[in-house]
Amino acid sequence: MTKFLSLLLILLMMLPTATLSEQGGSLVMPQDKAHKASYIEDDDIKTFVNLSDGDRVVLTFDEEGGAYVEWYSLPTRFEVEYLDAQGMVIATQTYTKATYRQLFKVDGCHGVAISAKHNRTQLATLHAVPADFELALSNEQGRCDMLVVLCQVGDESLKMGSVFAQYCGLYGMDVQVCYIRKSTRERFDEAMLSLEAMGVKRSPIFLEREDGGRSDFDGIQNKWNKSETVSALGDVLESSQPRIIVTFDPSKDNENGSERATADFVMLAIERYGVPSVEKLYTLCDEGATHITATTEQLGVIEDAYKMQASQRVYRYVPNSQAQFELYYSTVGADATLDSLVENLDTASFNAFITPTPQPTATPTAIATQEPATPAPTQEPTATPTPTQETAAVPQSYNTNSDNGMIVLLIIGLATLATIATVVVILRKKR
Repeated sequence: MTKFLSLLLILLMMLPTATLSEQGGSLVMPQDKAHKASYIEDDDIKTFVNLSDGDRVVLTFDEEGGAYVEWYSLPTRFEVEYLDAQGMVIATQTYTKATYRQLFKVDGCHGVAISAKHNRTQLATLHAVPADFELALSNEQGRCDMLVVLCQVGDESLKMGSVFAQYCGLYGMDVQVCYIRKSTRERFDEAMLSLEAMGVKRSPIFLEREDGGRSDFDGIQNKWNKSETVSALGDVLESSQPRIIVTFDPSKDNENGSERATADFVMLAIERYGVPSVEKLYTLCDEGATHITATTEQLGVIEDAYKMQASQRVYRYVPNSQAQFELYYSTVGADATLDSLVENLDTASFNAFITPTPQPTATPTAIATQEPATPAPTQEPTATPTPTQETAAVPQSYNTNSDNGMIVLLIIGLATLATIATVVVILRKKR
């Protein structure tokens, strides 16, 4: 009997463990990872669960909705099963690409089961969300209005904040951002929060190229694997089909060779793969002809966006209020106004473009001109008055009130002395 109970206990311990989800329903974890359920129920990206091949996590919810997921590292292959209200599978999909934030939902969905496939999967967050929930940064791919290729996280607000504040925040353009250099998972999260604050609607693409700490141009090219990076950028260009490309200056011989390498690889990708959709290509320069300057209000947006870079506050960097560009390539002619990246383009054919409504100029209120007053007639000079003798001022020490005060004080002093003398005489007689 004892052996039977022991065996039953072992079998029960091997079963998946369910915990109550904050959004209703339950979260079922593999038994050996059940004690880490709180890691994926919180909002801390630094806490995550390592799922091995075959591990299955199930989240069910009372109301129809979806599942919001954040990965700590991107899995190369995983499977999602969509469940109905009875827990039956209504759809299954295998994914070979992931983004750091994802939303899984289908009609009639009351739960999901996520399974790791052939690789280690690091799951950081898993929440149930309402059916109408949408990601702040969409993962949808496809044609965009502008592609901005940056070297690393932080460039979006420190160096090109005026571009995002104006063309995303003001004009509402559809902009895709691509970062070349690898960084920490926390920094990627900061980048997404920063882009969101400046009006970007698409999730950025992270190529995650290791640089090994190298900063020289030749070293960066080798570390980033030039051929692979150019090929990856070709995929980005093909999927996004941008009308405008913005990146760094390929001719700039600066201390940070990664910026030059970023631009150089972009040019090679355009040349190698050909992107007929591109009508203009701008490069960020120290003394470019085209100036994109943030207004005071936009600069406030940029500064707020940079505050999302919590790990960088210790450096006390200050975002630039202006970015200067050179028109490196154009199929629509040269710029004339030198203050716009969309000059000569048909913005009506963009995915999105909001033409700001000009604010009416206040009509100045007319101020009535007063008639000049009639000057008063000049009076005839009067006779010189006979000088009167001035009365001598009474010195302060002889002021009547002051004199009376002195007399009162004198009387009080004499009375005090008399009292003291009387007391002394009485005391002597008693002796």
